[in-house]
Amino acid sequence: QRLGIPLDKIVISIGYNGNPNHQHIRVLEQLKQLDDILLSRIFIILQMTYGNIDPEYHSEVKRKAENMSCQFKIFSDYMSNTDIARLRCATDIFVHAQTTDSFSSSFQEYIYASAIVLNAKWIKYKELESVGIKYIEYNSFDEIPFLIKDILVNIDRYRLEYSNNKQILKSFFSVSAVEKKWRGIYENLA
Repeated sequence: QRLGIPLDKIVISIGYNGNPNHQHIRVLEQLKQLDDILLSRIFIILQMTYGNIDPEYHSEVKRKAENMSCQFKIFSDYMSNTDIARLRCATDIFVHAQTTDSFSSSFQEYIYASAIVLNAKWIKYKELESVGIKYIEYNSFDEIPFLIKDILVNIDRYRLEYSNNKQILKSFFSVSAVEKKWRGIYENLA
């Protein structure tokens, strides 16, 4: 509520910064294909607070969002770590369509916050997959409407299916988990 995000909607976050490589426009074009009943159930978040934001691109993203029959909010101003955590926790579905990525902390934050993650198949997170983290992969943008519709219709099943991600991520990548691995390395060297 502090961020102006309604509690009665399914919140879909697209990308995690304003860089055009997040392909916000292509994702919005796909979401627009959902029927109005489904669109009325969602609230779209576009976090464009950093990332070489081109004012023209930002305006085009805003125009695309305004032409949809659902509510949305664009975050453009600096956000504190607390507000970023609130944003991650408010997100039900995170759509990751970035052209490249290198195990970003934002991606991990959405998983840790229990979001259902749609990840482009061209981005591989072998570190996550090898420990059992689950997310939904898509090959092309035209798969997004079908996947989102299925999630919206079966949201409780998806939440249950992906509920272990947080604990898995914590057990392998938290500060305490990494500290144990580092200690083991140092103890073996001694």
